[in-house]
Formats: sequence, C-alpha cells, structure tokens
Amino acid sequence: MFKTSTLLAIILLALAPLAFCADKAAAPAAKPMDAQWQKMNDEVIALIQKKDMDKALEKSQEIVKFLEDKGLGKGPEAATTFNNLGMIYLQKSNLGMASQYLTNALTLRTEIFGENHPDTAVVLKNLSYLNQLMSQYFQARAAEFAKRAEKILGPEEEGAKAPESGKDEGSRKAPKGK
Repeated sequence: MFKTSTLLAIILLALAPLAFCADKAAAPAAKPMDAQWQKMNDEVIALIQKKDMDKALEKSQEIVKFLEDKGLGKGPEAATTFNNLGMIYLQKSNLGMASQYLTNALTLRTEIFGENHPDTAVVLKNLSYLNQLMSQYFQARAAEFAKRAEKILGPEEEGAKAPESGKDEGSRKAPKGK
C-alpha cells in the first residue's frame, strides 16, 4: 500500500544523529546515545530494510521495555523508538497505533528539543503523512456509506440538503417489504 522507499526515507531521517542546536542555552545538554539502544535500533532498521515488519515491531517493543527499565523512557532514544514504531504501524496499515506512537514521539521531541528543531520536524512530517492517509481512508469510507444509502433511498434530488445531525429528515422512508 505504501512505497517502501518513501517509508524508509522517513524512518532514516528520524534516525539521523541528533543535531546540536546553534543556541546552546536553548538546547538540552548533549549526551551520547545509549550504545546498547543503538545496537538494538540498528537491528530494527535492518529488519525494516528486509521488509520484516512483524520482527521489526517485536524488536521495537523490546526496545521500549529496555528503555523503561534503564530510565530512558522520556529521552531522545524513546522519541526515536516511538517514531519508528509509528512508522512500522503505518506500514502495517494500523493507523490508530501509528497515530498513538507518532504523537508520543512528537511530545517527547518537543519537550527535549523544542518546536523548531529538525528532529521535531521529522515527526511532524510523519504525522502529516499519516493524516493524509487517514483523510483518504475517511473520504473512501464516506463515499462507501453514501453509495449504500443511495441504494436504499435512491439518488438525492439536485440541490437537496442532507439532514442535520440528530434530526430525522422524515421525507424519505425505507421501501416497504424490505
């Protein structure tokens, strides 16, 4: 459903080394990423490149537990892991879980780096992509519901207005005998 090259490009942007802000006062103290996390994260990226989303998901969930156990559940490693989980769920067409993890990644990156940081922008782009897909999904669902309603009620007259929420239109009745 999604272009693998696009997905990988977005994920790889998220995995770029954390950039230092020019304004040191506004940036958190720079510290190296946890080496064990980096190794585990590299494994996830390899699984994604092999298109093995089930194993990538499983390994990413292990990383979340690892980060929580090490007290890193609110750090940049967690933000990157959440972003990756969001993109894995997006690839698996689970838009609800993708939204949850990307929103968590955005919250952490905003807290850590601020609104105007490249790492925050990566998650914003991923959320934008997710919301475009969700919009397409809901538009398709709306068209499907309209088509089903038209089969039952017949086509609407030109210029006819849809009933307001909570009000019964009253003029249309279900066909008798059905």
